[in-house]
Amino acid sequence: MCKNMRNLLKYISFMLVIMLPPAASYGDAQDVVMQQMQTLAIPEIQRIVEKGKIVVLMTNTDYNPLFRMKASDGTFKGVDMDMAQALADSLGVKLEIKANYKSYDDVVDAVAKGEGDIGISKMSYTIERSKKVLFSSPYVVFKKSLLINRVLLSKIDGKHSVKEIMNNAQQPVAVAPGSYDDFCLGLFAKSKPKEVKEWETEGIEKLLKGEYFAAFRDELRIKLVLRKNPQATLYLLPVILKDEDDPIRMIVNRECFGLWLWVNSYLSNNIKPYSYDELIARYGHLLKND
Repeated sequence: MCKNMRNLLKYISFMLVIMLPPAASYGDAQDVVMQQMQTLAIPEIQRIVEKGKIVVLMTNTDYNPLFRMKASDGTFKGVDMDMAQALADSLGVKLEIKANYKSYDDVVDAVAKGEGDIGISKMSYTIERSKKVLFSSPYVVFKKSLLINRVLLSKIDGKHSVKEIMNNAQQPVAVAPGSYDDFCLGLFAKSKPKEVKEWETEGIEKLLKGEYFAAFRDELRIKLVLRKNPQATLYLLPVILKDEDDPIRMIVNRECFGLWLWVNSYLSNNIKPYSYDELIARYGHLLKND
């Protein structure tokens, strides 16, 4: 059913944009598309409404800071939980969370197999993942960031750029399993990324010892390391790559174009993507006992 609506929805979207007055914005077009979708009874939306619930897939971690964190009362809170609930509320259905996936790529594979309707799990875009699922517009945008060992850095000529420094470092770069291995090689082609499962503990410990030249991740994780250990700045230099975004997106089965279009329309009309500072302002209270 999902596949049969793809070309029809593309045509509807195109025609509605053409028919709008010249002064109308793309946002206006999306508003009209959303209204038309509701009246056309898009199969995947209709299916969700008929079963009375939307099934959202997430990783099984109890600790994904600000995104999905287990509170003292046993419930989960964070931006991913709120986004999932908002989508359910907008459709007037119940929310079912399936958080039994070990990794982000497991969530991608499960969405591709149709085990749920949407994946909402602090998901970064990669080319390989995009071959399996459709990525929505972002609801959070971080900056890619580094922590560099100051002692090792002091041995390098200070006239070099960050890219040159990373490409010429002799020691490996600690990255968490998932997207940041690809991101590292994409930005620093000659660097030596090494996946470290326990990035926050083992990775940072070895970085402090000089076994790694740098640690590479999104600015949330980098800043949380320094939040937990302010003294680490004496030994580690944080570098926020201002021109390198890491947008966080939802994912949908590639055959469910109508659902994907609806999710994008909802985000466009209701959500301004959070920056790191905005996310901290909204959800920082969850870290009080962290």
